[in-house]
Amino acid sequence: MIKYKRYNYKHINQGGFNLKTSEEKNKLRIVLKKVGFIVSSVIIGVLFGFVSAKIPLMDYLGEKIFEVDVPIIISFLFMIIGIFIAINIHEFGHFVFGKIFDYKLISYRISIFSWEKENEEIKFSIKKNKGYSGLFKMLPPKKKLSSYKQFLFYSGGILFNLILFIAFSLLGLFLFNYIEIISHAVLIIAIMNLFMAIFNLLPLHFKNNPSDGKIIWGFIFKKSYVEKLIENNRISSQLAAGVRPRNLDISLSLDMDDLKGYDMGLLIFLYFKELDNNNLKKVNEYISLIEKNLDVIPAHSLPAFYYELCYNGCIMKDKEKAKKYYQKSGKTLQEDQDINGLRVKAYYKYYIKGDNKKALKYCEDALDVADKHPLKGQALMEKDLVKKLKKLIESN
Repeated sequence: MIKYKRYNYKHINQGGFNLKTSEEKNKLRIVLKKVGFIVSSVIIGVLFGFVSAKIPLMDYLGEKIFEVDVPIIISFLFMIIGIFIAINIHEFGHFVFGKIFDYKLISYRISIFSWEKENEEIKFSIKKNKGYSGLFKMLPPKKKLSSYKQFLFYSGGILFNLILFIAFSLLGLFLFNYIEIISHAVLIIAIMNLFMAIFNLLPLHFKNNPSDGKIIWGFIFKKSYVEKLIENNRISSQLAAGVRPRNLDISLSLDMDDLKGYDMGLLIFLYFKELDNNNLKKVNEYISLIEKNLDVIPAHSLPAFYYELCYNGCIMKDKEKAKKYYQKSGKTLQEDQDINGLRVKAYYKYYIKGDNKKALKYCEDALDVADKHPLKGQALMEKDLVKKLKKLIESN
């Protein structure tokens, strides 16, 4: 079992954070990310060129593709189709291994199209993506998974891309002597899948989103961020099994002065634990840390943190803060109909807008869907928070 030392919060209470240092670190992070993106792009381009020129099979496939007399616009169209197929095959690979290991589907996104499970129903929406072309979110099973099963889950997309590359390469070569235009399309799709596999195998970050390769190599070389990922999954499994946040088994060490994206999921679990314990002092400490480190959180995860910052602004009667993060939550919060989103909207309407009628309606709606939340343990906490507000409204 991984052993972690508990963090001493004494220096937080004494105002031990150096804001100037924190701001300088944030600026440095932004510069390094931009430089890293440029360097990564060059490396990817060189790698793709090397693969195309030096590997005999790729060289042979390339010759077959260019032997077919096809307008460049048609070839380009086949490339777009190939990329679309490669992304979907990649995410489907994760899905297959997820189903084998009893993961539960939460959401699927490709480009701007999003399908998310809310209150046990699939909801379609259009969302701007940041740092990814496809995203597949699944909830870990209630039982703890071994490391090798988690490794296979994160490797599933790359494995499926490689399988399709081999299958379509053979199919394309077979069809070459019969239907050249179809062979041309199939071979392009095959190559797009190979490139997708290579691209995802590189240990990179995009908008704070780690690539599959970053995670896979982390598993192989036993990196600390993978230990945190495994711990994150273990805690999610506890919540899915019905363990309340206040009863979570959390044992970890975080460098509170230098939090990384991998730490933020664990930090919000610590926040939920203290929120469920009604420990407002610790809740505010964690909220302060979250707000100072929003820049390291993956873009698709930000709304969950905005929700809690908005909620904290409400209960602390900090209208400016509540309004700021309500606006940042935007369409995601406005359309959210699960107990978590409804809880935040209810508190916002009551404390910030003074709309008791609307707040009460949100409370009632939240309690109606509480049992449909995938994290059963979190739902118990959410119900208590909603009931607390409902009682307050009804007493006025």
